[in-house]
Amino acid sequence: MSRVHPIDVRLVTGILMLSQPVLLGLMLEYFKPGSNVPKEYSYYYAGGIIATTGLSMFLINQFQFNGFHIGMKLRVACCSLVYRKSLRLSRSALGDTAAGKVVNLLSNDVSRFDILLMFLNQLWLAPLIAIIVMYLLVAETGVPGAVGVIVVFLVVPLQCKFVRVPFNVTSFATELKYFDFETL
Repeated sequence: MSRVHPIDVRLVTGILMLSQPVLLGLMLEYFKPGSNVPKEYSYYYAGGIIATTGLSMFLINQFQFNGFHIGMKLRVACCSLVYRKSLRLSRSALGDTAAGKVVNLLSNDVSRFDILLMFLNQLWLAPLIAIIVMYLLVAETGVPGAVGVIVVFLVVPLQCKFVRVPFNVTSFATELKYFDFETL
């Protein structure tokens, strides 16, 4: 039995999530005054919302489970690689390296593999979904939607600039921690 590729799962969940607001808009057409949408169509749209929500939750759960499983395998492989390599190194080669750096590598840095596969697909899926949503927004609302899209494009570079601040503070704190351990 072949496994479903994670990219296919993320693409299907993205399509399902994009279809939910469309189905909601179609369902709300029934409640407009003077609407000629039959009542059973609103039931179909509501059932479609429920079905897409349930299916996307199931698929995202499977995607995350498989991603965490593969990430755990990567983490274990890297930890065993570092451990075996450190056993082969001589004492003189390890003289420059603090033990805290190796422990930090094995505990903190390698744990990033656990979440790597969760967000790796977002690099291609998020811009695609953003473009589709922005198109639907501009098509539905016109000029106000276009103004909103322009504001989003103006805020993104500013947000990218400010997202680096916590990383700079964290790296500075880590350097201070290593300096304190070395002086002790």
